[in-house]
Amino acid sequence: MSNQKLQDLGLQFTPVNDSLYETVKSLQEKGHLPAPRKDILPAELDGATA
Repeated sequence: MSNQKLQDLGLQFTPVNDSLYETVKSLQEKGHLPAPRKDILPAELDGATA
């Protein structure tokens, strides 16, 4: 089935970034993943330097 046919049937796709964000958030809330550390800046997480 093509994407257009699925959309015509009312199926809405969730962007991958949104799905991953919601998954991580849910796992953190349930205690399966640690909450993010406040002392780490986002730029430090991906190896970038300020």
